[in-house]
Amino acid sequence: MSSKALTAKARDFIHKNRAGALATVSKESVPHVAVVYSLIEPDLTLYFITRVESVKYVNLTVNPTVSMSFSNEKTMITVQLTGRAEVVDDLKEYQDLMYRILTLRHSKHFSANPPMQLLQRGATSELAVIKVTPTKMVYANFKPLSSGKYKPFFSEVI
Repeated sequence: MSSKALTAKARDFIHKNRAGALATVSKESVPHVAVVYSLIEPDLTLYFITRVESVKYVNLTVNPTVSMSFSNEKTMITVQLTGRAEVVDDLKEYQDLMYRILTLRHSKHFSANPPMQLLQRGATSELAVIKVTPTKMVYANFKPLSSGKYKPFFSEVI
């Protein structure tokens, strides 16, 4: 499979399976994992929203190296990545991304999610948009072969 095709496959997988596990590490080297709902761009940059008081936010501002994993139990496919996280500070970019992420989330789940509830209360200063630039990404397919044998397939995207 070509690099371009694999990149598209990984991006499409994350686009369809937006809830992923985000791993961060505190300044005391204590790991923390939380599920985040992500937006992925064509260049594989990911964005998510979090509260500025959350453990993940505090951790990534101290140690910006993060890992993420997206999976689908039915297809037995995962995409795992390591990257660098940063807070989106530009107001126009923040507003655009906030709108795009919440619109995607709300269109799929009609109940108000925690960030939407905070926005409805006018608590925008409590939320941050986080950008994750992947430095390594692996696409893995764990589906058994037609013979019934198990042969995992790993491909480096980045």
